Amino acid sequence: MHTNIFVPAGMYFTGYRIPEWGKKVVAHWYVGEKDNGTPLEKPYPYWNLLGNGGVLSTTRDMYRWHRALLGTKVLSDEAKTMIFTPYLNDYGYGWDVLRREMGTLIQHDGASMLGSSAEMRRYIDAGVVTMLFCNQSYVRGPLFEPIRDKIEELVFGGDVTFPPAVKYLEPGTLNKYEGTYVLKSGGRVEIQRIGSVLRVTPEGQDSVNAMFHIQKAEARVFDRLKDRSEKVFKSALSGNLEEIEIVLSDRERMLRFFREDIAMILERHRKRMGEIEEVSSRVVLPFALEKANASQIYVELKGEKGSLYFDLIWRDGEIAGFGVDMRAPDLSVPFLSLTSGGNEFAGYHLDMARNFRIGFQMDEEGHVTAVVLPNEDGPVKAIKSK
Repeated sequence: MHTNIFVPAGMYFTGYRIPEWGKKVVAHWYVGEKDNGTPLEKPYPYWNLLGNGGVLSTTRDMYRWHRALLGTKVLSDEAKTMIFTPYLNDYGYGWDVLRREMGTLIQHDGASMLGSSAEMRRYIDAGVVTMLFCNQSYVRGPLFEPIRDKIEELVFGGDVTFPPAVKYLEPGTLNKYEGTYVLKSGGRVEIQRIGSVLRVTPEGQDSVNAMFHIQKAEARVFDRLKDRSEKVFKSALSGNLEEIEIVLSDRERMLRFFREDIAMILERHRKRMGEIEEVSSRVVLPFALEKANASQIYVELKGEKGSLYFDLIWRDGEIAGFGVDMRAPDLSVPFLSLTSGGNEFAGYHLDMARNFRIGFQMDEEGHVTAVVLPNEDGPVKAIKSK
């Protein structure tokens, strides 16, 4: 690979063990606060990783790879036609080949549980290429996923909301804010201190609506989507796809995915989950990657021994996409203080690129008694439980 691919493409800082990098050159991998070291310390590449991953590189070298793929110095036109022709589910030889508003998009990504992730996206018709190299995880997934769309929004002339200026307080001063806060409607807000950050997690749709500024009219739409999502999944699990066929945006393609993928996913997790006993819609949110008319709803398939979670993307009354996860959605948002006194905090949701505010009420002795969540329909107060 070094001789036949990397050097002809001008990629002198790409390879497994060639060149011989120094320890200070290669980034460490992180999952939260845990330092997982560097790939130089691992017994890589294993035999089964040769060729399918584990290569070290730089963003500049990956841009050189993009330029090499535009020409014929490394690959012939015939070879590139084979590689970039989508054969199955928009997938060619190692690349996704997709049609987007900006034209043809050719992309590939990868990630590990150690905190590393990378993605390369080539908008061929638009003449735009993005490379993201990340050495830190995000919640429980690759960091590039919530970042890439914001970068491309800016590249293509759009606008992205940035977080406000904040103040870092001494970690010990934040302990008083930790605890469980209960809304009048029954929802809960859990607040935990992690370092100098308050991690705020809403539990229940009413607390989600309050924290994510969901107005009453939108909340009523969400309730209808929850009922409809449960009905669709229950019918699909019983073998009746008529309910789901009605609401699919791309019926022919999506119906095939639902028929084949859901059966395959359930079979794969059957031993871990056991037989499915309950289907319930957990929570609905505005979809992070859409400006309007789209919602993301999480449906839990609860088994005897465990659960599986599907997230459905609803747009204009139709299902436009879905994903799957073994774990419940993480709705927590990190908050930092806006003031030196620490009574007002700002949070930033990276997926949605949205700012949030919360405030705390205290008694005469300085004990925290409540958290106040601003909302377009009026502020919502959650009382701290004793």
